[in-house]
Amino acid sequence: MLKQFRLVETVYPTYTSDGKDLSLELSGCSGILLNERDFLEETLGSAAIIAKATQINRISHQFKPHGVTVLILLAESHITIHTWPEHRRASIAFYTCGEKADPLLAVDFLVKRLQAREYSLLLTKRGSEIEILKHEKSVKTAWAEMDQEIDAMEQKLKRTMA
Repeated sequence: MLKQFRLVETVYPTYTSDGKDLSLELSGCSGILLNERDFLEETLGSAAIIAKATQINRISHQFKPHGVTVLILLAESHITIHTWPEHRRASIAFYTCGEKADPLLAVDFLVKRLQAREYSLLLTKRGSEIEILKHEKSVKTAWAEMDQEIDAMEQKLKRTMA
């Protein structure tokens, strides 16, 4: 006798093409963290939750000798990260449809979690009218400011000792 299986289909809400497109460029990050595939999957998954997005699936790839790409498939669209640990750089794209998810909510978390010294972002609102909501270039984080202060103190100390 054959067993009968009932397929259960997950029903996701429908979304319009209106939404947000966030491009986040990070530099001065922890090179070690940028090469940790599991850490990056967890980080993007947490970012999705913070942004109020619905996760469907995760795909990732560890490159040799270094670098990682992670894709989180969302009901609203997707989040991706591509890393270059040897340059301490990462690029994140967070694309959403509908009004529920807001990628901007996850920016501070991502910057802190990846220990970025600098970042720039471009957030575009899509829909009947395309509008750039926010654009910042090379916004220095508190880490970068502390680095500058330490560099200045080291230079002063060297001049004093010379």
